Amino acid sequence: MITNPSLKEFQLFSPFVPDSSNRIRRAFDWALEGLRGYAALAVGFYHVLGPELDPGFQPNRLWGYLNPGPACVLLFFVLSGYVIGLTTTADFSRQEMIRYLIRRTIRLVPIYWIAIVCSIPFATGDSWGTILGNALFLQGLTVPVITGNGALWSLSYEVVFYLLFLLIWWLRPKVITVFAIATGLCLLGWLIPSSAFGIQILASFSTGFLFWLVGLWLAWKVEPSSDQKQIPLFSYLCLFIAFFHVRPFGILFQVLGWSNSHIGRVNLATVGWLPICLLLIAGVARREFPGFKWLQLICLLVPITNLIPIILRGRLFQQDFWILLAVISLLAIVLWRVRISPTILKIFAPIGQISYAFYVIHLPVMEAIQQFFPIQGTLWSYLLRLIIWFGLSIGLSILLERILQPMIRKKLTPLLIC
Repeated sequence: MITNPSLKEFQLFSPFVPDSSNRIRRAFDWALEGLRGYAALAVGFYHVLGPELDPGFQPNRLWGYLNPGPACVLLFFVLSGYVIGLTTTADFSRQEMIRYLIRRTIRLVPIYWIAIVCSIPFATGDSWGTILGNALFLQGLTVPVITGNGALWSLSYEVVFYLLFLLIWWLRPKVITVFAIATGLCLLGWLIPSSAFGIQILASFSTGFLFWLVGLWLAWKVEPSSDQKQIPLFSYLCLFIAFFHVRPFGILFQVLGWSNSHIGRVNLATVGWLPICLLLIAGVARREFPGFKWLQLICLLVPITNLIPIILRGRLFQQDFWILLAVISLLAIVLWRVRISPTILKIFAPIGQISYAFYVIHLPVMEAIQQFFPIQGTLWSYLLRLIIWFGLSIGLSILLERILQPMIRKKLTPLLIC
């Protein structure tokens, strides 16, 4: 039975601090690490399924339809907020703040700067100011993203979110106040003409912050279930792909004539991906909140309601994209009763453990193969390039995450944390 939850049950009027039950340090969640690995692979393969890897060969576009790479970046934002919430449960203090900033810096900066250095050979036409701005996480704020590594656009968002978290941690505002401010700034930007560039940047970062805040809320305000419940994971993943293509808010805003809603990498239209990101992470983390059944129902209905007008007009078979969307939505319904443990995602956990390095390094590797690999233009050349790209990206990621990063952490942490 689906019950109607009240706002109080979501703890929206309580201070944005971890509840007592969520201050306990819990065992490492391999299922979530696997979900992170899946998202990293989806982003990587989204980039190499186009003509960029092999300029003379274009893979079948249906493979691209099955890959929700851009939506996975927003999934990363929710995961990021969730992980910060899990690992930062002490009360705010100057010492805890310093520890937090040092941990974030050591985690982010060394591998990121290596990725910047690897991108410089392909940054043709970029000024040293642009390169320096990217090294300081200013891409999208004051400088464009460095050429040859477009995936780095999201890192400036992450850094801004980490700094905004300090205000929440320190000031302890009510949950609803934080969400109201972020939502207000998000809406403000899209309602103001697009010529107001600074406002659009503010709106884009505020929109991304909504995703990040949802992850933080989930970690701090929703108690994990002690029941090792099985979930319809395959249905969730099918719905994730369907949501990526449907963009429910995007269609709504087109009808309303809100052209500004599609400006920027993170825009008001992408907020439509938030329900499925929340459902996927909450399900895998086994954190069910009041209204969770409603969320499941909404996520099931969204792709179906978008398909109904197409079917009624007899246009379903006019485009292979619509046929695929119908098949994916049908699979989500059929597989709903197939309940499995989210621990099956552990198969992607090794990728999840190196996902950050993989994310920031896979595009320079692709650029190197595109420019210097001599064979191109056939299926076999593409497959060979794909194997080399994947091997090099994984190998470098292991080197950076499993060898270099522990060495850096071991050397710097004692010096910085006294």
